[in-house]
Amino acid sequence: DKVLLVAFGGGLTWASAILEW
Repeated sequence: DKVLLVAFGGGLTWASAILEW
């Protein structure tokens, strides 16, 4: 479902932010 995709996308965004830190 789209809800899962949005949650997954948010997780990837957080991962990118942490890696850029």
